[in-house]
Amino acid sequence: MGKFVTIIYLISLMATLWMVHRYQLRLDNMPVLKKVLLVLFAGYCLALTFIHISNLQWEKPLLFLSMISFCPFFLFLVFLLKRYEYKGDLNILILVIMLNSIGFVILYRLDINSKWFLTEMVGYKENIPMAFKHLVYSMIALLGVVIGISKGLFNMVIEKIEKRNDVLGWGIIAFALLALPKLFGFSTVSTQERSFQPSEFAFKIIFLIFIAKYYESKASELVLRHYPIREVLKLVIFVFSGVTIFFFLPLVLLQKELGTALLIGVSFIILTTYVTNRFSFFLAGITLIALAIYAGTFLSVHVEQRVIAAWINYKEYAFQTFKGGSLYPGYQIFTAIAAIRMSPWGVGLGNGILKNATMESTIVPKAVHDFVAIPVASEMGILGIFIIVMGYLILLDKAIPPNRSLTFRKILAAGIVIALLTQGLYNLSSVFAILPATGIPLPWISYGGSALFANYILVGLLAAILDKNGVSAHEE
Repeated sequence: MGKFVTIIYLISLMATLWMVHRYQLRLDNMPVLKKVLLVLFAGYCLALTFIHISNLQWEKPLLFLSMISFCPFFLFLVFLLKRYEYKGDLNILILVIMLNSIGFVILYRLDINSKWFLTEMVGYKENIPMAFKHLVYSMIALLGVVIGISKGLFNMVIEKIEKRNDVLGWGIIAFALLALPKLFGFSTVSTQERSFQPSEFAFKIIFLIFIAKYYESKASELVLRHYPIREVLKLVIFVFSGVTIFFFLPLVLLQKELGTALLIGVSFIILTTYVTNRFSFFLAGITLIALAIYAGTFLSVHVEQRVIAAWINYKEYAFQTFKGGSLYPGYQIFTAIAAIRMSPWGVGLGNGILKNATMESTIVPKAVHDFVAIPVASEMGILGIFIIVMGYLILLDKAIPPNRSLTFRKILAAGIVIALLTQGLYNLSSVFAILPATGIPLPWISYGGSALFANYILVGLLAAILDKNGVSAHEE
């Protein structure tokens, strides 16, 4: 029965992807919009109902009703958009909630509980289901995005940023955001109880604005096809120096956020390749990152451990203590690969071995965070991973215009999608031992607070960019 329900659920997700890619979803095209929401929410409710009956055995009815409430909540958001006469496309928003709903299903299936600072503030000390917390964070973020795009708030913010030529100012803001919490003794390490990380906002918002403002200021040189490569290299080296000072140094030396620093590096390389239209920058940048990782294995035990777990026989190191420490370098990858059943639709929802009724944790460490793709692959199979990857690629197709444009809005839109796609694909590569794991979450699917809010802020900015005066980037 679990495989049958999984197949129906996967079909609903694939149909949603196809309609998002195929149609222009607007409020003035309600018949198609209703079909998309019906298909998506029917599959979502079916999956939750099956998990509630088969795995939770009718327990936690309030949690089940809370998860189901996401459907009428989104319909309420559509009502708000209609009331404010929003005329923009809803493709990206629906695509994102589809990815978000996959996270709801997986977290609900794993049924992991942890403390929550919001309930602790009112004196409630019991653990709270992580699926419920993820739902609350998502609903708050979605409500903010809908209000922001319907009232034009995101567009107002972008217009104000466009009018000010203060690239240095954004760098200083990023440095302060990353350095001050550490200097005042505030830890930003993500946990199940508290997951606020300033690095999420520094990377996904301030970094992208910083890069977009700089490259916009140099657009007159970069648009020239025959502009000397030596002069282009000077521009790139100059902005890379700023990225190093304002982002890399505080991330690596103060926050110890090697994963975020790596994402910034890769995103910078890809965005620079897009802006300059020179593939040589991509090859040179990836080579430099590979050399940096290699050098890091000599400077940091942690980096060496991650490289061993990914690129050396992880089975050999799965249960061997690493250099006298308490960690097993290959244990996470070993358990992750062992849990996967890569059939087209996996073992079926509720049939995996990652979680059972007596456990308050998962067999694979961090299966609700950066290794959330493992329960997806285990219970939904190849198609589950394929749907996630296609979701990110369709986001790329919807956001980046076919013609390269070096206006602030277009560079920022490209940067947003590149950052999200880089994070998503790196996460999937790391959990399958293709690249070293760095604790990078899977956008909208992994449990998290600050990461989720930062992602939805990007959605609001992207919606405003693609729908300025009701004209999308493709139509321009």
